[in-house]
Amino acid sequence: MKKITFYSFLLLIFSFGFNIKAKASHMAAAEVTYTHLGGNQYKVFISVYRECNGAGFNYTTLSVGYRSSCHTGGTFTANRVGQAGVVVPATCILNSTVCTEEYKYEGTVTLPTTCHDWRFDWSLCCRPFNMNLNGGTMYIYAMVNNKDVAGNNSPKWNSNVTVRDFCVGKKQFFDQSTTEVDGDSVVYKLAPALSGFYTPETYTNGYDSTNQIPTTGPVILNNLTQSF
Repeated sequence: MKKITFYSFLLLIFSFGFNIKAKASHMAAAEVTYTHLGGNQYKVFISVYRECNGAGFNYTTLSVGYRSSCHTGGTFTANRVGQAGVVVPATCILNSTVCTEEYKYEGTVTLPTTCHDWRFDWSLCCRPFNMNLNGGTMYIYAMVNNKDVAGNNSPKWNSNVTVRDFCVGKKQFFDQSTTEVDGDSVVYKLAPALSGFYTPETYTNGYDSTNQIPTTGPVILNNLTQSF
């Protein structure tokens, strides 16, 4: 079986945990997954999470990129589906100021050729200014190899709680495990927040991609079960 490192959402999730509110910013988190439809055609799913008190987010469509080393690629349209701006329930009832909205999009693309490093990507400014990042553009991507592995799908999250807040001073457990519908092995790891492909954001105040939030003990990630 092949090994897939899938972290397109994980690398973003902790970039918004300790916000200093900035009205011009809104991008709390985002994720991208895909399903193989047959041949070189894929359905791509994007979820965007916006701070309720940030700038508005009224996009009915997103322009999503597809690119590889074998072909310049292009863009396709992902349409908004379901109710816009669904409020994600806060998990720490002690902090009533936390508010995040969810927006979901879907789009279909037919890749023009086979390649080992196709990626579906999307970006938008701006992230909030917070304790570990000074704003910046949010960039997400998911890789697909349709040359060596025909008909592959991305893993799917087991929990519908994909963003959450944490109560200060309490031990926390966060499950972001996935199911690999093709039966492949999955390995998880912490990765830096990105502003572009292979372009990490600059962390501040001594934080980095493996030390993203202030804790009294280490943040422990199980790289096989994807639990914190």
